[in-house]
Amino acid sequence: MAMTSNSLSYALDEVVSGAAFDTLLESPMIGPAIFSFGPGTGYRNRVATFGTLGRFAQKTAGQEGTSGQIRQQFTRDFNHVAYSQVVTAERELLDDDRWGISSQIGRALGESANYSIEKDCADVFANAFTTTLTEDALSLCNGAHLNGLGANSQSNSGTTAISMTSVRTTREAMRRFKNYTGEEQPSSPNALLIPPELEEDAWEIVRSTGRPDNASNAANLYNGMFSLFVWEKLSDANNWFMLDMTKAKRQLLLKMRVSPEFFTSADQFSGNRKYGAYMRYSLGPVDWRFVYGHSVT
Repeated sequence: MAMTSNSLSYALDEVVSGAAFDTLLESPMIGPAIFSFGPGTGYRNRVATFGTLGRFAQKTAGQEGTSGQIRQQFTRDFNHVAYSQVVTAERELLDDDRWGISSQIGRALGESANYSIEKDCADVFANAFTTTLTEDALSLCNGAHLNGLGANSQSNSGTTAISMTSVRTTREAMRRFKNYTGEEQPSSPNALLIPPELEEDAWEIVRSTGRPDNASNAANLYNGMFSLFVWEKLSDANNWFMLDMTKAKRQLLLKMRVSPEFFTSADQFSGNRKYGAYMRYSLGPVDWRFVYGHSVT
């Protein structure tokens, strides 16, 4: 009796799933290097942020110390969204295993899952000046971020093209960020996030031993200071971002409610087999103080 796709359903599942997971994990991803990937629970995850206590108060001998107060600032909901992909193949194609079709479909599903996650991560920055919102309900890169009490307006948004001068002024601005209560909470910028079109300019700024904008080739302070993330999935060829990677890993979250799953199902009457993939997650920023972005016109 000839073996067919219907009598080898488990083997096909394993072939497709193996190829899909191999491709998903083999394909390079920048998202996990910038975001904090973690498990999600329930239909949503809620994150709350709080103010700080400020400086210690001087204590008088024999008396109780001054009592401080920590105020809640914002809450941020991560509502998990389901995503799926389905491919249908005819039985005869699978019976003959033409072109290694099962493995090809598996690899295509893995690439699709990889691309979807990466594109969603990149879109956080692509929409940083418009629809990507932080806990204060303002765009990720905005000129008037507020704390929970409605004061302490701050900016992490500019419009300057990347250059030695703009890198300096952006780094200085991030080192002057303040916390929810208006006290100094400087970021420590150590990475640049750019599209491919800016790779050469950015590399000269952060890798040259001498200043590329100085005829005397003076020493370059930024040589080796910044990691360089070149992301092909950033849609704008001119916009660029400076990051504090320690804070980015705390404030840029991806909550994976259901990790990618790959599976198959056969129709006994038509003989066609469906190959499916499913995942469910949410992502986005909480606080904004890990980034300074430039929307270059």
